[in-house]
Amino acid sequence: MKNATTKGLIKTLSPLCQLEKSETINNKLIAVHRRDKYLIRDAENNLRAISILAPSSNTIRAIIRDLMAADITDALLKKEIKLGYKSLLVLYVGGGGVEKESKRKLEEIEQLKEKNVVLSLLGASPDKIIAGKTVVGMPVLLCNETVTSGLVPPRWYNDFGSLPYFTDVLDVKQLVRHDDLQNYDVLTRLSDQGFAEMEKFEVALAVKKAEKDAKKDDKKEEKPSEKKSETSRQTIYNVETIVPGAMFYHYITVRKPRSLEIGALLGALRRFSADPFIGGGSNRGYGEISINYDVSIDDEVVGTVKVNDNSNRKFDIDDLSGTVLSDALAEYDNYIENITAEQVAI
Repeated sequence: MKNATTKGLIKTLSPLCQLEKSETINNKLIAVHRRDKYLIRDAENNLRAISILAPSSNTIRAIIRDLMAADITDALLKKEIKLGYKSLLVLYVGGGGVEKESKRKLEEIEQLKEKNVVLSLLGASPDKIIAGKTVVGMPVLLCNETVTSGLVPPRWYNDFGSLPYFTDVLDVKQLVRHDDLQNYDVLTRLSDQGFAEMEKFEVALAVKKAEKDAKKDDKKEEKPSEKKSETSRQTIYNVETIVPGAMFYHYITVRKPRSLEIGALLGALRRFSADPFIGGGSNRGYGEISINYDVSIDDEVVGTVKVNDNSNRKFDIDDLSGTVLSDALAEYDNYIENITAEQVAI
């Protein structure tokens, strides 16, 4: 096999929030969603750059890594086996030069990749960079601009009528963090010691706020500790999100894959189906997605994969010809069942 590729659509089922920075817009502090920049042709056939909201391919790659690493470490924990710091760091994070002094030979690196499917697929850098086989593409928003510029294959938008413009998927949410300690009913539950602790905390809060204001205005406050805080712990803030229903074309390619590695990618998607969230704010229900992929081996579609279709928290594979996907997943399950600490030790 030269390549195995999953390609298809990621759909937002709730507001998606992956913040990059904060900016003041129209006198409001807004947490800004990340964007990818593209050159597109406008109605007059002129090329212009636009920045389009999208989740990060690096985030998706990190999620895949975490899911595979969790499969391995869960299986080891069932055998009452725990890993060393370096081994765990390489599994979950990639290493970050934890072994700067070592110089691995090429043969040793190949042996590590043969035994450790996370390493072979996603790479690591315990001492030197070990390249992985996986390319995680950038999610491209299905919108009028990307489709007319040829950034999305027709297979993934032909079933839809008119598409949104790239600006249509932006929504700004005003979120409030309530200060329940201003609620009388809650305050009646405080002990005398609790009241004293609250007073002490509010004085400390006042000091901190006064010092911050003094720096900001380049002036000194006199005796800020004697001032009681007039600020509430209630916070109001504005966050850019991608609206539910937005769709992104996306692909993942594994170069020269073993059947085990195809199974590992499917296993990661299966585990993801139980908790199908990306980005921030998942405690508010933000970031839920569904995935619909075609799976191709050397450009021939051999099956399909659906993850969390209609919020069903399920993983479904359909082998269109033979049992390529089912066999690959079974091989991965067998690998996880028989995993040993030695296979992933660094």
